[in-house]
Order: sequence, then structure tokens, then C-alpha cells
Amino acid sequence: MKRLLVALLVIAMIVPLVAINAFAAEDEPDYFYVKNIGDTTTMSWKAKNILYKCPTRDDEWHLLEGSLEIAKGETVYFKGSNNTLFGSRVVFPAESQVDLGGDITTLLNEKGNVATLQESAFESLFKYNAAIRNINNLKFPSTTINKRTYCQMFSNCSNLELLPAEGIKAKILGEMCCFAMFSNCTSIKSIPNEFLPSAKLERACYANMFDGCSSLSTLPLNLLRALELRDECYAFMFRGTSIKEIPPAFLRSQKLAKYCYMSMFSGCKNLTTIPQSLLPARTLAPYCYMQMFESCTGIQNLPQKLLPATTLATACYMQMFCGCTSLKSVPSGFLPAKELVTGCYNGMFDGCTSLTNPPTAGSMTTDSGITVAVAGAIAAIGIAAGVYCMKGQKKTNE
Repeated sequence: MKRLLVALLVIAMIVPLVAINAFAAEDEPDYFYVKNIGDTTTMSWKAKNILYKCPTRDDEWHLLEGSLEIAKGETVYFKGSNNTLFGSRVVFPAESQVDLGGDITTLLNEKGNVATLQESAFESLFKYNAAIRNINNLKFPSTTINKRTYCQMFSNCSNLELLPAEGIKAKILGEMCCFAMFSNCTSIKSIPNEFLPSAKLERACYANMFDGCSSLSTLPLNLLRALELRDECYAFMFRGTSIKEIPPAFLRSQKLAKYCYMSMFSGCKNLTTIPQSLLPARTLAPYCYMQMFESCTGIQNLPQKLLPATTLATACYMQMFCGCTSLKSVPSGFLPAKELVTGCYNGMFDGCTSLTNPPTAGSMTTDSGITVAVAGAIAAIGIAAGVYCMKGQKKTNE
């Protein structure tokens, strides 16, 4: 009986300790980490207030003092106490191979899960690092970000393949917050679903985000959710990628802004078709579609109801299909607007050398208020009698 009582007493003492330890393990922050998947390498980073821990060496936190050697197969965890890391940059030798993971905000606050990030908090932090291979386990939990927070963060990481599986959680954005974040990451092939959940945009927030990602070949349907756009918000976003098609209803906004779609898909040479429902807006903004599909040399035909807008704006379609050398025809009724404005069709089909039937426009209003019928065709290099639709005059493309 005494032995049984002793045994029960021991169990009663152990169980709470196990529970406490389990709770502590669950509550520990998901620290940002670097995992070396290649040969021994050296990480250089002249940042303040950064501590690191390598469990294969010891279980202590040490102050990072400029550089750190990481052996093959080692994982090193980091934490810090900073408002911003702008001005410091993590550098690995180009021949290295590393993966990044964990909560990126533990570099600013060791508890992580920071809700609001400051201006330029992670700007250019990993820029020009060919060593970085995958960041699919890297987490961006902040729901509010500010001006340039993630600007150029992974720009020119040419071997980066896998993006964060959980996406960028921010729903409240700042100007240029993700500008060129992954630009020229030439090994990225796809973007995870639900990657950009925000429905409220700011100026140039996603501009150039995947610009020059030449291996990117597919786009998820629900990537862009906003119904009201901001100036330059999607400008150059997918320029020079290898996308073959754009999902139907990929762009849903009825309220556009200056330069919002400028060069968004320019230079996408593998793009062969454009969905008819892509551009639903009926009232346009200045320069909104400027060079949107410029030099998309795989496009041969355009859907009849691609451009339903009846209220135009200054230079709204300027050079929209410029350099689409395989474009052969444009359907009748392609441009339904009855009244034209300054530069609305300026160079819309410049350089479309295979185009045999450039569309005719409706009319335009002169400075004196007289409505003039536009008898000529819209400008296209190699096709005579083109009209630039400059306010108050007709100009033949020479």
C-alpha cells in the first residue's frame, strides 16, 4: 500500500511538470531560421541587436557580430529587438545553398507575430542573394504594413524557387510596400493560392512585384482581390514572365486609377490569349492600360468584348498592344466608346506588323466643342492613315 501511495504521489508530481513543459514548447516563438542545405558557408550581416542559436552546438543565445559560419546541414535560429532592419543586408556567398523559414518578425521582436510593421522594416534585406533556394516555410504574419516595408526584399535572388506557402498576410498596406519584392527572381515558377489577401490597395503597393520572373508560368485565380485600385498599384507586376494564360476574372475592378495596369503583362511572350472578361471597367482613368500587353508577341487575336469601357480618359489605351507582332486581326466593334479624349488611342497598335484590319474609332471632341467623326484607322506601324486621337486634331502615323 505504501509503495502504491508513493507511486501515485510521484505521478501526481510529474504530470503537472510535463504539462508545463508541453505548454512552454507550444508557446515558444517560431523563430526565423537559416538552414544550410549546401557546403559550409559564411553568413554576413551587420545588424544591431540580433541574437542567434544553433542547437547542434549549444542551447544558448549569442550576439551576432558581423558574420557567422554555418556548417552543412546546420539550422541556425535568430531573434532581435529592432524597429527596422533597413540599412543592413544579409549576404551569403553566391555558391551557397540555404533555405529560410520561421516568423520573419522575430527579427524585430523575439516574441514574433508582430501585427504592425514600420516603414522600410525589411527593405532590401535579402536582395541579390543567389544562395537562397526556398522560403516556403517563411511566415509573414503582420496584418498591417507601411511604406516600403517589404520593398525589394528578395529582389534578384536568382535561384529562389518556392515562395511562402502561407502568403503575405497583410490586409492594410502602405505605398510601395511590396514594390519589386521578388523582381528578377528568375527561378520562381508559380505563386501559391491566397498569396495576397488584401482587398484595399495603396499607391504602387504591388508594382514590379514579379517583374522579370522569367520562369513564372502560371497565375492563381484569386491572387488579386481589390475592387478599387490605386495609382500604379499593379504596374509592371508580371512584366517579362512566362505566363501562358491569364485566369478569367483575374482583374475584377470597376474603379481604376492612374497607371494602375501600366505594363502589367508587357513582354510576356508566351501569352497567346486574353480572356474576354479580363477588363470589366466601363469608366477609365488616365494611362490605366498604357503598354499593358506591349511586346506580347504570342497574341494573335483579341476577344471582341475585351474593352467594354464607354467613358475614356487621357492616354488610357496608349501603346496597349504596341509591338504585338503576331496580332493579325481585331474584331469589329472592339472600341465601343463614342467620344474620345486626348491621346486615348495613342500608338495603341504601333509595331503590330501582322495586323491587317486596324479598328476604326467613334468620334472625338475638338477644343472648340465640335464633334468630329474619325474616318481613319488607329495608328499601327506599316498601316497607312492611322489616327492618334490627340484632342482637337487628327494625325496620320508616319
